[in-house]
Amino acid sequence: MIAVVANGGGLGQIGVYHAQNATPRAPRANTTVASVPFPISDFWLKELNLRGGIVYPKRLASALSREIQAGASPSFIKSAIIGIEDAPEFYRRFDEKKEIKVFIHFP
Repeated sequence: MIAVVANGGGLGQIGVYHAQNATPRAPRANTTVASVPFPISDFWLKELNLRGGIVYPKRLASALSREIQAGASPSFIKSAIIGIEDAPEFYRRFDEKKEIKVFIHFP
């Protein structure tokens, strides 16, 4: 992510990142590691910002479910799913307002 963000740009991590033991309700929970290697020097040299936060899907699930049942399509949120190798092109496209929301899929 740091390699494709412009100097002074920002990175965002949304969702839940919580290392824990696997349980029947979260069978793959133990695949999340407690620490992640981070290229801090590159981050600082590019003067980047990092924000993150927890998403609480249970708080929104019933309202979102009603919207979808009424005909709303959640597909409007994304305009493309790409690999990291396409990030520079899609960053340009997003900047030119040709993309709404691009998801980068990491293998």
